[in-house]
Amino acid sequence: MKDDALKELSVAVQLDGNAATRDALDELTISRDIYKRQDHTQNDLRVSLMKQHFFARYKQLQAVHPDARVLFKFGDVHVQKGFNSLRERDLGNMAAELADAEGTHSMHLFIFGARGTHAGFAGFGKPLAHKAFVMDADKSDKWLAPAIADLFPQTGGSSGTTYTVFDLRQLRFRNLDMPEKWKHVVFAYDLFVLMPEITPAHLIE
Repeated sequence: MKDDALKELSVAVQLDGNAATRDALDELTISRDIYKRQDHTQNDLRVSLMKQHFFARYKQLQAVHPDARVLFKFGDVHVQKGFNSLRERDLGNMAAELADAEGTHSMHLFIFGARGTHAGFAGFGKPLAHKAFVMDADKSDKWLAPAIADLFPQTGGSSGTTYTVFDLRQLRFRNLDMPEKWKHVVFAYDLFVLMPEITPAHLIE
């Protein structure tokens, strides 16, 4: 939406809008600002907005179900505790801190597939784009090589159907010699689940 069109819409909402249309306009304005940015502040705003949305709904849920549990489903970067790889304190960290403040617990699962299909954003209002991948073919995933070795078919060996769960909590504070990527993963998640093959999820409407 161009600036002139947004200004025209804002005037119309101010003259003849209600609470719902004003909220919708605020969301549109903030989202537009987020996606116009091309620096680190883009992620800052996105994370803050998602946290605000969660808490608005969480308070409503708590009022009706005080003991309700919440299940989050994020990408691996969003679910990390502490500062993630984008140097953000994202939704995963918020969930961990909220659990601490309420005297309960959070469990952070990191699920990886050795091969399969990824779903990626293909544009607003468009179906997700599907792209096949093989983990050991990506240089950025070489740190995973020892862990995923048994997830690929081997001549005279593994059938490539091994499912593995690493309890990362057992690896903390032991002065283990491991690559920096593993050191980050050990503290960012609680359980690391490796699967032979994954398929793309569907968007929740």
